[in-house]
Amino acid sequence: MKQKRILLITIGIIFVLMAGTLTYAILKDDDPYRYFTGLGEEISVAPDDSEIAFSYYVDGEEAI
Repeated sequence: MKQKRILLITIGIIFVLMAGTLTYAILKDDDPYRYFTGLGEEISVAPDDSEIAFSYYVDGEEAI
């Protein structure tokens, strides 16, 4: 009887931890540029080399 109760408590704790982990994974803000300032990942050059375009971040706000 005591072993069954310990097993149920352990299963309950594992369930609560799993639910918490899944909730955190779904709701967390996963933006790598959140507080970033500087150039973004890519730079594009026009085919005739007349213009370039790049993204620049200031505290996470992006501009081209």
